Amino acid sequence: MIKGINKRILEITNTNNDVFEKAVLYIRADKSGLSGSRLEQEARDYLDTILPLPKEKAGGKINPAVKLVCAAAFVLSAVILFALLKTSGLF
Repeated sequence: MIKGINKRILEITNTNNDVFEKAVLYIRADKSGLSGSRLEQEARDYLDTILPLPKEKAGGKINPAVKLVCAAAFVLSAVILFALLKTSGLF
């Protein structure tokens, strides 16, 4: 998880993200006295706010607006297909 802690630099090599391989965080001078576990927790909390969730952690939730647009596109496609088949005499 954490490769190394310098007094001023924290390098996280496992971001649990399929896009970003590692993160390098520069610790503020007034916070460099914090314990390694506290720095690690602060880094995780911060990364959770800026990195997108991996697909397996996202829970497969789809925005309701996206669902509505997909449903409308499907219905419109079905109506167009039906109209084309009707005008060509195949239906």
